Amino acid sequence: MIKFINKPGHVPIHDFGFNIMLLHGFINQTEASIRDSITKYEVEGPETFVIEDYPEDDIYISIDSYMGIDDQAVNLDDIFKRYYPSIMRRSALLTIIGLLEHEVEKFCISYSKRHTTNISLNDLKGMGFERGHRFIKKVVGLRNSKAFPEITKIIKLRNSCAHNDARLVSNDNQEIPEIVRLLDQYPDLLERDGNQVLFNEGALVTFLNVFEDYIKEIEAHISPPRQTPKLFP
Repeated sequence: MIKFINKPGHVPIHDFGFNIMLLHGFINQTEASIRDSITKYEVEGPETFVIEDYPEDDIYISIDSYMGIDDQAVNLDDIFKRYYPSIMRRSALLTIIGLLEHEVEKFCISYSKRHTTNISLNDLKGMGFERGHRFIKKVVGLRNSKAFPEITKIIKLRNSCAHNDARLVSNDNQEIPEIVRLLDQYPDLLERDGNQVLFNEGALVTFLNVFEDYIKEIEAHISPPRQTPKLFP
């Protein structure tokens, strides 16, 4: 369990452990629901409906339909095995990042109160992780985070999921570099479908691990391990 303790014997500044555990469980539940939905689709399959028939010519025109969606306009396998699972995962990503943003803000507020800092979180510009990291960099002193550049890319993707249907291009049709780099970095987890990003199994836990790495960096910075005294100068 990840706790931030500055001095031996002090009450932790903040404990991320419980919510990290919850998020891992949430991801497992999301993936289990997706697998169940795909299995149900494969077992039950679409229903076939005859919409026109010409028995004298032995001609029958039919459509396949599942959950109110027919195959005249879409490929049902794509919808129920790829697209819907991706929608569920990108919705889950919004929940994950929203909760972690709130946790980082709570840590910053607790740190400020514990150390009576001259700068508080509300004194800084921005919002969400951007403002939280600005506090952690400026006040806490973590200036060379390796994980935060990765977080900025994930947040760009999160913003696109929330506001632009998970597209990898902006409103002026220019590719968003951070999202393109994620696609190149995780080809098995993220898939380009035209101008849209599809989420595959493993994407959520991989992204959560990046946020955990960031939290561990903060922990290591404010609670460095004790060094064994040197025997020789």
